[in-house]
Amino acid sequence: MTIAADQSGTYLADDLIFAIENEGMPKTTVSVNGSGSFSAIADAGNFEFIMGDFTYAAVATVDLAGSPITIDIPFTEEMAPMGGQATGAYTCNATTLEFMINGESGQSRMVNLWYRQ
Repeated sequence: MTIAADQSGTYLADDLIFAIENEGMPKTTVSVNGSGSFSAIADAGNFEFIMGDFTYAAVATVDLAGSPITIDIPFTEEMAPMGGQATGAYTCNATTLEFMINGESGQSRMVNLWYRQ
């Protein structure tokens, strides 16, 4: 994630993996790759984020009795790792950026913890 002085930003999801295990369901992994833009205001530990343009591809792999099945997942703005808009608090240090999202109705989820590479 990169945030510029003019409050614009970009982010990259590079093989973001979700591993899902629920009782009575086959093990599933979802791999997400893509990028997006946003505008954000961040001040004194608080932020407001609004989604911009994005491009994503997602692939789910479901393990059915030891036989993996791969499924392409169509993407909408709400499904994007930074979809929609959000407000809340954040902390930032030399290695991590963490968002604590307000639970207001109608706000989308976003990736809460980012690591510097």
